[in-house]
Amino acid sequence: MNATEENEQEEIEMDIINKLYTFVENGGRLEKGREPVYGEPFYHDYMYQLIKLKYEIGDRLRVESEDGTIEGIMISVLNHEITLLTSGNKVWKRKNASCHSANTKYVRMHRIKSVELIEKKKPDFDLDVVDEYKYYHDRNTPKIDWNEKTEIRRKRRELDKANFKKVYKDVPFENSHIFSICYGCRLYYPFQNEGVSAEIYIVKDNGDHAEKVPCKVGTPYPNKNSYHAYNYNKKDSDCWLYTYLPDEKKEYEHVSIVCVWTVKLLINEKKTDIKFVHIYQIGNINPAQDEYNLHFVDMSYSPVLGYGNELLTNENSYLMESIMDNDSLFILYQNEDVIRPIKESEDDDVYAFIAQQALAHFSAKELMEMLSSDNSSLPVEVAVEKEDVLQGYYSSSWRNVKPQFEFKLLE
Repeated sequence: MNATEENEQEEIEMDIINKLYTFVENGGRLEKGREPVYGEPFYHDYMYQLIKLKYEIGDRLRVESEDGTIEGIMISVLNHEITLLTSGNKVWKRKNASCHSANTKYVRMHRIKSVELIEKKKPDFDLDVVDEYKYYHDRNTPKIDWNEKTEIRRKRRELDKANFKKVYKDVPFENSHIFSICYGCRLYYPFQNEGVSAEIYIVKDNGDHAEKVPCKVGTPYPNKNSYHAYNYNKKDSDCWLYTYLPDEKKEYEHVSIVCVWTVKLLINEKKTDIKFVHIYQIGNINPAQDEYNLHFVDMSYSPVLGYGNELLTNENSYLMESIMDNDSLFILYQNEDVIRPIKESEDDDVYAFIAQQALAHFSAKELMEMLSSDNSSLPVEVAVEKEDVLQGYYSSSWRNVKPQFEFKLLE
């Protein structure tokens, strides 16, 4: 790029950053005070909450979606779909357990264009009668007892231990805080590049102490745009990233796992590196009790700025939504030690310091050289998740999904 092209590119990026910042300030809306319309970010959440507010099980509805128009009695409403009884008075028996009944149809929330009430629920409507096989009921299944030491959990723990020991042969599994990152640290980068690499650190005391985690980067899954940093992988199995802190009886403060992604690009036949910093801010790790020393982490990241103006199109709404799940998202101008917020947090100064440390390989000498350098460098996108790690008891098979941003209807 020449100087004019660089200035134009910088103006485009600043415009996008401003629009994303406004999107966050609007609570996940493109326009302040307006609910999302079809195709926009969080439209599926809006439609779900609207249906729950206006209609009830037993109402006859007409639903227009991308797949056409259907009419029927609503017998189920979930956060991702509604199900309508389209003919008859009862749900027919299914041909097999994995499919819907022949006289029911479901519609995904994000595909619904409009909903119209045809008839309110009749006074004699009884879901127990209409859905006699209880396909669409909320079943009163017993909740998992997380403290139960079942045999299958004991075997799963032994498998976790065996996997960990293949990475860290001399580290005691039972006497350490073990961190297990399923699928490894992940970067979704769907653009042409000359290679992707990663450095991962487990950090204590907000960046004052850090240990590098051994890993390799690859695309072990069918989606070759999904890059994974991992240190354990068995053929025909998922990949994992393991790391640890010694002494499971010790308390650690301000712990985080930091991944620095480096993507090599070829611009005007010149090799250029762009970097993304993904921080998983755990906080404090308490002394482990009764084998609660296995901690689960989910680190998946999709950069938002590489898309240019395409980011603001309907096809990339999911990326706009992902912004809201971060505790913080900002652009770091590393040579100037300046940040440009997209989603602000009261801890941004700490996050920026950790990011700078990671970019300098947690070396004080390299950090000072980087900050005092006159060489121009590309800005760095920094994303921060702030989650409590999930503590494993006997099995990594039982895990809750992490909380997502809760979209709310305008009052």
